[in-house]
Amino acid sequence: DGMVEIESDEEAPIHPSEDPAITGITEETQSDSDKKSAPSGNGREKEGGHKNTYRTPSQYIELMEGVGVKVPQKNLVIRYYRELAIPHLIRFPQRLAPAAMDPYPEGLDQWEPGSPILEIDWAETLARGPQVIPGVTTVRRLEGTSPGTSPEKIPLDLYIGIDCSGSMSNPSVILSYPILAATVITISALRAGAHIMACLSGEEPGEFCETDGFLRDEKSIMTILTNYLGTGYSFGIQRLQTAFLETPPLPRPVHILVVSDSDMFHMLSSHKEGWNIAAEAVKKAGGGGTFVLEINPDRYASEIERMRDSGWNVYTVRNQHELVAFARTFSKQNYEQK
Repeated sequence: DGMVEIESDEEAPIHPSEDPAITGITEETQSDSDKKSAPSGNGREKEGGHKNTYRTPSQYIELMEGVGVKVPQKNLVIRYYRELAIPHLIRFPQRLAPAAMDPYPEGLDQWEPGSPILEIDWAETLARGPQVIPGVTTVRRLEGTSPGTSPEKIPLDLYIGIDCSGSMSNPSVILSYPILAATVITISALRAGAHIMACLSGEEPGEFCETDGFLRDEKSIMTILTNYLGTGYSFGIQRLQTAFLETPPLPRPVHILVVSDSDMFHMLSSHKEGWNIAAEAVKKAGGGGTFVLEINPDRYASEIERMRDSGWNVYTVRNQHELVAFARTFSKQNYEQK
């Protein structure tokens, strides 16, 4: 931890001719004329310095391998984005079910060796005698449930679709803000108990890769998100057709999140049923949908309006750096229970 960020006190090596420990010349021993004519130390400023920045994924991998970390590069890339995402984590949106279920005791049963040791009711076990004999004197508490008075919070499952066409950067080489934003939301959703399906798509023509349905396995999801295709020109709308229109009804409501750019409009218009697929997919998902697009909203006002009429939320950013702020505010502004 902490190796992704470049601290302000990390500087280039000092040339021996400028190192006070070698020359014996310090700032106090220099004359005023020497101070004016002396070089500033490879351009470094004495005060202020450079702001904290981040290593690129390739620099991070090189550093980790240089200090002897022996794990696959893919694991290092996942660790890189996870570390950057942690400061931005927020609670993922949740919906309220009619009522939660409160547990109540129903009696005792024999605890057998091999069962979880946490199930042992020690008070009742020791009340039977001071000698604890597993499977003989050990008992466990049986519990039932009754309708509670407080609502149960059920997190929305999440579908994350990322445009991975030729216009998108390789997240293993340089910092990819779409992947960082997806990482922030992914970890927040998993912590809240949601299931996630991740998909990278660069199609028409091109390729895609996705998880095997909705998962709770962070590594499998992040392995897909940190992959790279670099094919096609946009996120393929047919991915939503396959995931939502050609499958049985989903057990829980899903929110669809698609990150792309202006090419998404061309994809919707050029595909024979593009706009209809978008409208039907968000309806069947049951948890709403959001297009996050890197565009000038004034230039695409009519297309944005059509998206909203189809049942989608539309969030626009002027540059990819703004995606991280979107990731932090996305759930709080639209779904978080007050």
